[in-house]
Amino acid sequence: MKWPLLSLAYAEVSGLAQAAFAAAFAGSVLLQLLDKPEAVVLFAVASAVVFAATAAGFRRKRGELEFILSRNISRASFVSSRFFVGLLPMALAVAFVCLNLFLPVSDSFWGLFVESGFVDTPDLAPSEGLGWAMFALFGAGWAYSVAFLFVSRTTEASGMFLALLAASAAAVTVPLLFFAMLSVLGSFGLVQAETAYDPASPQWFVFYPASLLLDALALLVAIRLFREVDV
Repeated sequence: MKWPLLSLAYAEVSGLAQAAFAAAFAGSVLLQLLDKPEAVVLFAVASAVVFAATAAGFRRKRGELEFILSRNISRASFVSSRFFVGLLPMALAVAFVCLNLFLPVSDSFWGLFVESGFVDTPDLAPSEGLGWAMFALFGAGWAYSVAFLFVSRTTEASGMFLALLAASAAAVTVPLLFFAMLSVLGSFGLVQAETAYDPASPQWFVFYPASLLLDALALLVAIRLFREVDV
């Protein structure tokens, strides 16, 4: 990948990145709305879908796409640069929100201005907070990858909505299948039944590296499909 290509791609997502960091700061630090695992996971998945929709919408800009590809730029480099330029700020925003699961981020911030003498520690144990943070980060990565793959196939704005619906269904299916597998294994006594509901369990830590392989597979499929497209 070439730096000018990365800079051009980032120019399109820079405004979204600033908005995501502003939302992460306001929601987790100023308003304390993102201090529960469910809220963090919801923010992570929503960020993934929005960033993917922006980064993967390159086929709808036909004139610009033709110009870029005429500059001796490989299609693999073009798609990869778009993929990672959207993935990185999304992951950073999600990681910032995940800090609330470990640290009293909001109280520490307001303590700089108000001396209340009270610090509200996170409700979760450190290991449980780590599990939810991993689930949010790797789940967001998988949701981003599959949404990027589906949206990159669209050439019209009208088709993006259906692509995002299909991507959302696919993104939810994988962790649900893993959850169902753990539940079945638990019913047979092969694993503890409670592990299916605990993202910090060793069983769920098998899912996290597996999701990275799925991310890489989604990127490779997106590159391969784009190579077959006439621009």
